[in-house]
Amino acid sequence: DDQALPRLLINIRDTGAGIPADLLPSLFQPFVTTKEFGSGLGLAICRNIADAHRAVITASNNGGDAGATISLIFPLSPADTWEMPDEQLTALDSPPHGA
Repeated sequence: DDQALPRLLINIRDTGAGIPADLLPSLFQPFVTTKEFGSGLGLAICRNIADAHRAVITASNNGGDAGATISLIFPLSPADTWEMPDEQLTALDSPPHGA
C-alpha cells in the first residue's frame, strides 16, 4: 500500500497570473488549454508520467499571492533510499580537476 510508504513532495511554484478556478478540476485532462495555439497535452502528459511512477500531481492557486503551485507526491520504497559512499562524498567536496 503506497499510503504506508514514505513520500517525496516536490512543489513547483510560480508568480504568474494563476490558473482560472473553473479550469483547475480539468487541468490535467487532454486538450485543456488557455493558450491560443496550445495543444493542451503538456499537463496531460505530466499526469501520465506521474501515474507511471505511482505519484500524485495536483495544481492550486497561491491564495493571496500571485501564481500557482504544481505539487508532485512520489511514494518511496526502501529501495529508493540509499547512502552515498564516502569516496563519492569526498569527490563532491573536492575542487574540479584542473581548478
